[in-house]
Amino acid sequence: MKEAIDNEGRSVEILGRSGIKYKNKSQKYFIDSEMLVSPEFDIVIFSDSVRYYNDTSLIHPLTKDEKNEIIRIAVKLLESAGIKVDVQL
Repeated sequence: MKEAIDNEGRSVEILGRSGIKYKNKSQKYFIDSEMLVSPEFDIVIFSDSVRYYNDTSLIHPLTKDEKNEIIRIAVKLLESAGIKVDVQL
């Protein structure tokens, strides 16, 4: 999968066997993940791992609500590409 994009310009890109890059209009985020060999799921993503992508000058730490919203959208985008997602805390 190269990249899954929605109508609002948000996108996800799987970075090899681990890691997902999520982009919205203003920022990029990294989500820790692992590819799986399982009939139930193709990938597991770790919701607490969301952080800014390659940006050490953070404006503010991500809140739990912001992380949950990023995960919600990322899961929706991955599932729209036919990828079965498991979310772990």
